[in-house]
Amino acid sequence: NPESTTTTIPCSDATYDGTDQSGVCSAAVTGDNSGNYYVSSDSVTCTGDCVNAGTPSVSYSFSATGNGDSSSDSTSFTINPESTTTTITCSDATYDGTDQSGGCSADVTGDNSGNTYVSGDSVTCTGDCSSVGTHYVSYIFIAAGNGYSSSDSASFEVYPST
Repeated sequence: NPESTTTTIPCSDATYDGTDQSGVCSAAVTGDNSGNYYVSSDSVTCTGDCVNAGTPSVSYSFSATGNGDSSSDSTSFTINPESTTTTITCSDATYDGTDQSGGCSADVTGDNSGNTYVSGDSVTCTGDCSSVGTHYVSYIFIAAGNGYSSSDSASFEVYPST
């Protein structure tokens, strides 16, 4: 009679990068009596969303062979959001009595995927951004879906009108 087998799927956590992350898991099948490996490392089947941040499931089914009965296993693993980078770009301005922070904008990109989360968004002025002098702006990206929070700050000059 064939021996019974045990299928296991060890996984490690992954970080979002825009690709299928089920490769952090692999199936192993051993004989319960002999300890022999029928499968030492094989690809698993994703039964959820194995691309985006979250907790997807994977499974593996071993078909009976001459000496080993069939067995299967399923498990879940974690895909963590990626780190993001917020970058503010500013242009200096000439005084005209209006808020000049509109010459600044924020972009947010994913560190692993290169995805753009925010492009050209408005920034927050610290204080009065209409007078002559150095002014400071900031932007905070709140964690969303596949990306963790990040922030940046920058300065720009408002020069006297000529």
